Amino acid sequence: MQFRLFSLALIVLNCMEYSNCQTQSNRWRRNKRASYGVYPICKGCSVCSKDNGCVNCQPKLFLFLRRERMRQYGECLHACPTGYYGVRAPEINTCS
Repeated sequence: MQFRLFSLALIVLNCMEYSNCQTQSNRWRRNKRASYGVYPICKGCSVCSKDNGCVNCQPKLFLFLRRERMRQYGECLHACPTGYYGVRAPEINTCS
């Protein structure tokens, strides 16, 4: 009896997940998390573009170009990601 109820509950929960019953709540959470600044990708930028992300960073941050297929997006980071090293210059600090 208990095994049947447990298996029925698992089937119902699985069907709810695949039928996208919870799409509205997930969409609301995702938008709420990403809603900082003018554009979601412009955190720490001094100059930002809607299409390309950061063009110029604040003085102590590094500009990192993230490539996705044919596009590049600029991000301002406190430290360069693993595998990159920081290059400081008077005009702009970059990750190479």
